[in-house]
Amino acid sequence: MAEQYDWLTELLDLPNVRIIHFQLVGSHRLNVVIESTLEVAMCPQCHQPSWVVHDQSDPQMIRDLPIWTRRCWLSYRPRRFDCATCNNTFVERVVWRRTRPGLHHAL
Repeated sequence: MAEQYDWLTELLDLPNVRIIHFQLVGSHRLNVVIESTLEVAMCPQCHQPSWVVHDQSDPQMIRDLPIWTRRCWLSYRPRRFDCATCNNTFVERVVWRRTRPGLHHAL
C-alpha cells in the first residue's frame, strides 16, 4: 500500500523514510504520515546495532517546508529499541529530525 506514495516520498526527500498516508486538510494544510525504512538502530550507550523494536511512541507532528503552497506537517511515531548487548532501551535517532535551514519543528 505504501508503494502508491513513492512519488510523494521522493518529493519529500527525507533519508530512510517512506510515506504511508497523506491527507489534505482544507486548502492550506497537508498532513503526511511517515515511517522509518531502517530495520536497525544504534544503541547510544554501547554503540551496537539493535533490531528489537520495544514499542512506538505516540505520533509527533513536525512542521516541514510547504508543499504545493500548503503547510506540511509530518506525523511520525519514534520507535524504542531494546539493546541485546547492554539491555538499554532507547529511542531511535533519525538524521532528518535534526534542524535543517528553513524547517520549523514543533511537537
